[in-house]
Amino acid sequence: MEVIWILVAVLCFILGIKAAIENQLNNSLVFILFTAIAATMYAFRRHIRKKNSS
Repeated sequence: MEVIWILVAVLCFILGIKAAIENQLNNSLVFILFTAIAATMYAFRRHIRKKNSS
């Protein structure tokens, strides 16, 4: 599950940069927001997995 979250974060970041370059700042903010959410979910899942394996 962690791999999916990090892939979503990277994909959204790339799409956000692409949208920002094309001068569509409103669209890029949505992608940057999704990047932050996906990165947070990745960190949360990783933390929970490491906590449970100890």
